[in-house]
Amino acid sequence: MNKRKGISLIVLVITILVMIILAGVVVVSLQKNNPIENAKKARVMTDITTFKQEYEQNLASMLVNNEGEFQKSEINASTYEEMKKYIPSITQKYSNNLQIKKGEICFSSDIEDFNLCKYFFDCGLVPDIYNKDFLKGTNLKNKILGVHGYTNPSVPGDLYMADGTTYDTCIFAPSINNKDGRLSINQVSKNNDDGIIFENCHFKGKFFIDSHNAFLKVTFNNCTFDNAIFLPKVHIADNDIPSNVTFNNCKINVKDNHLIRVGNFGYERGDLNITFNNCTIKSEGNKMIERKYLIEPQSLIYFDAIPTSGNINFVNTSITKECLFINNNIQDNKANDLNIQINYTNSTIFDEIPENIKDHIKINIK
Repeated sequence: MNKRKGISLIVLVITILVMIILAGVVVVSLQKNNPIENAKKARVMTDITTFKQEYEQNLASMLVNNEGEFQKSEINASTYEEMKKYIPSITQKYSNNLQIKKGEICFSSDIEDFNLCKYFFDCGLVPDIYNKDFLKGTNLKNKILGVHGYTNPSVPGDLYMADGTTYDTCIFAPSINNKDGRLSINQVSKNNDDGIIFENCHFKGKFFIDSHNAFLKVTFNNCTFDNAIFLPKVHIADNDIPSNVTFNNCKINVKDNHLIRVGNFGYERGDLNITFNNCTIKSEGNKMIERKYLIEPQSLIYFDAIPTSGNINFVNTSITKECLFINNNIQDNKANDLNIQINYTNSTIFDEIPENIKDHIKINIK
């Protein structure tokens, strides 16, 4: 009697499962190493390198032809025709995304293609100022946002950020002709239920994150700061509204300033709560910081104003410190008003407290 030969159900199921797994591996591999996207990136980076070289060569010729009286900072070009005067090989496609401002090539922050923005950024180009969605309070994702400077602002006034706004996977960078970036957080909800959330964001270069009069509720999740200083000011009007700033799983570098500088506005008082959860904080350098009327040593925390009370919490946080932990500009006769608790939970411990405020800061270790 002849036996039928065939594939059993078990073998068929196993074969299908193996094929599904292999297909999944291929999809993941293509997502990480997309050959089409890699080719696009290589082409863009080659083109930008060519444009930059061509631009510099034309600038050198213009300098010679004008016998040294040529000013690079006076060059501005935003249309295709204007751009071709300085970069003859530029195409219409690129001229829609690139421009020259005050002598520097930059790209528009309005570009919808996030990968294209990253390619421009990786080529050393910086973004133009971007503020329309800051003002609207629209949730943003996958954006490279050019921000005005702290020491040399490109636009007057502060960037008012609306309550409940989320910035997801955004890169914040100093805009064209700015050496640093400033992000001002104002008018945050007074009921403290809402706030502003930054998810998976990268703050490139030197960045000041401050508020004009109310740094109430802000959360940073999985963010990276190349060189950060936070300036949560004591609230100007409502003493019963606490200021809550939370960092979760963040990597924070401090190079040129204090990490936290508690400033004042109108000398009114409010509570201040700052929490670092599962963060890595690294200070690079022990230096003197020169300000307008004061030269002070670098520190992680600096009090230039006196909160009514507050907590600074370090939870599962690693701190590499090459500067003072706390410093202050508080007069001795006002130090009695300071009431701050520093709480450590499975974190690096420092107890360097200036003499005039040492009795008014309580350290709790868990």
